[in-house]
Amino acid sequence: MRQTWKGKTPQNNSGANKLRVFANSCLSFFGSRLSVVKQTFYKTGGNLRRRFKCVYAPWFIICAGALFLQILSVERSKDKKTILVMIDSLSRSGAERVATILASALSGGYNVVLLSAREDSPSYPIDAKVKLLLMRQILRDGAQLNNYVRERVLRTLVKILKKRLRVDVSISFLYEMNRLNVSSKVSDKVVCCERNNPFKSPKDSLRLEQIKSIYEQADHVVFQTEDVRSLFSDSIKEHSSILHNPISVACERKNVVKKRIVNLGRLVPQKNQAMLIRAFKRFHDLRPEYTLSIYGRGYLKDDLKKLVENLNLKKVVVLEGQSSQIHRDIADAEFFVLSSDYEGYSNALLEAMTMGFPCISTDCEGSTDAITNGVDGVIVPRGDEDALLKAMLTFAEQADFRERLGKEAKKTSERFRQERVVQEWEEMIERI
Repeated sequence: MRQTWKGKTPQNNSGANKLRVFANSCLSFFGSRLSVVKQTFYKTGGNLRRRFKCVYAPWFIICAGALFLQILSVERSKDKKTILVMIDSLSRSGAERVATILASALSGGYNVVLLSAREDSPSYPIDAKVKLLLMRQILRDGAQLNNYVRERVLRTLVKILKKRLRVDVSISFLYEMNRLNVSSKVSDKVVCCERNNPFKSPKDSLRLEQIKSIYEQADHVVFQTEDVRSLFSDSIKEHSSILHNPISVACERKNVVKKRIVNLGRLVPQKNQAMLIRAFKRFHDLRPEYTLSIYGRGYLKDDLKKLVENLNLKKVVVLEGQSSQIHRDIADAEFFVLSSDYEGYSNALLEAMTMGFPCISTDCEGSTDAITNGVDGVIVPRGDEDALLKAMLTFAEQADFRERLGKEAKKTSERFRQERVVQEWEEMIERI
C-alpha cells in the first residue's frame, strides 16, 4: 500500500532529518516574531512602509538560509535518475494537484524532489518517497527587496540543489517557477509546463514575450492542448509535447441523485460563475426544484454573494467554499457545469467526466478536446447565457439523454486516467 503524508516528514533520526527539523524550527521561531512587526508596519503605512525592508531583509535571509539547510539535508540517490518538480505553491488548485500527483506517481521509478515556493502544508497527499523542500515566503517576501538580489539568491540556491542531487530532469509549473527553472539550469534537462492560454490570461498577456523567451530556452515544453501549442513559434513546437492532466477520483457519481447542479473552480473572472448564476436564475424560474452548488474560493466571493442576493437565490444557490473531499461532496448531484471563458485544460471537468457526470461546458480550451458535443457532453459558446440555459433545461427535461452522456463521458475519460498519463510523462522524460 502506498504511503502518503500531508505536511509532516516521516520520522527518522538521521542527521539529514535533524538538519531539516532545525531549519524549520528557525523559520517558526523568527517568523512568529517578525510577523508581528510586519503587521504593525502594514497598519501604519506612509513613509514607515519604506522601512518595511528592514523586516523583509532579515526574513528573506532566514528563509533563504533555511532552504539552504534543507538542500544540504537531502541525500543523493545513486541508483535512480533524479527528477526535480518545481511548483509555485501546494494550495488546492489545478496545477498544484497535477504537480503532486505527478511527483508521487514518478517516485516509484525515480528519485523525486518536490520544491514548493510558498505553502507550508500540502493540500494533496504526497507519497512518502518524495522529498519535499519548502521555499516558504522567499518569492513573495523577497519581492519587496531588490529584484536583482532576490533572483540571484534564488537562482544560486536552486543551482546548488541541482548540482548536489545531480538532477537529471527539472519539471516546473507556472510562470515564476518556469523562469527560475530555466535560469538555474546546470546539466539538467529543463521541462516547462504551460498550464493556461497565455494569450488570453490578462496576467500572462502582459509578460507574453518573457514566456516565449523562457520556452525557447527550455529543453522541452509541455502543453495541455494543441490549440494552445499552435499559438507559439515553430521553434518552440519542435521541442514540445501534448500531455494531459493525470486524473484520479475518490469515488464515482451516485446512482440516486438530487436535483442539484454543481460547478467547481476558483471564484475569479476567468471561471465566469456570474454567467452561470444568471442563467440558473432563469432556469430556476422554470425548474424550481433544482439547486446550484459552487465550490471554490477567490476574490470574487463577495461579488457573487451580492449577485445571488440581488437575484433572490439565497436559498437555492450556495457558495460552498473549498472542500477536502470534493468528489464525495458532489457525488449526489445531477449534472456538472463549467462556465469558464478560457482554460488550460480543466481538471474539474475531467474529474467530473471520470466520475460519470453528464457535463455542460463552454467551448474553452481543453473542453472541445475532452467532449464530443452531443456524444459525451454538451458544448455551448463562451459567454452565451441563452445557450447555457437551453443546455441546462435539456438536461433537466431529457433524463435518458443526460444519463447516456454521463456514461459515455466515463468511457471517454479513460484516456485521462492517472496510470496512462503518467506513463506518457515517463516516456517523455526518457526521450528528452
